[in-house]
Amino acid sequence: MTAIGIISVAANPAGIALEEWTQVIAAHPNLERVPSVEGVNPFTRAPMTFKGHPGDANVKIDGKIVGEMEWAPDDSNCIWVRGDPAQVSAIAADVAAKLGAVFRLD
Repeated sequence: MTAIGIISVAANPAGIALEEWTQVIAAHPNLERVPSVEGVNPFTRAPMTFKGHPGDANVKIDGKIVGEMEWAPDDSNCIWVRGDPAQVSAIAADVAAKLGAVFRLD
């Protein structure tokens, strides 16, 4: 999916709190945690479960995944947003408002 923007808190140098973000994921009707998937350990070739990060979410509209919101892996305490801007931007803006943050299109 195409990166379209970022949700961040400019006024708070500490950024968004992961715990607060995971609560928004759980409560928001258009978000769901990225599920765990079964796979094969590339080193041992044994079966294993790859768990999704608790700060990663799929964006869904009418039951269809239309985007993603990912907890930034670079310790910036922000959320990366991907998907079709026409479908995902309003949801990203709503999420940002719930977090006291802003959504910026890139």
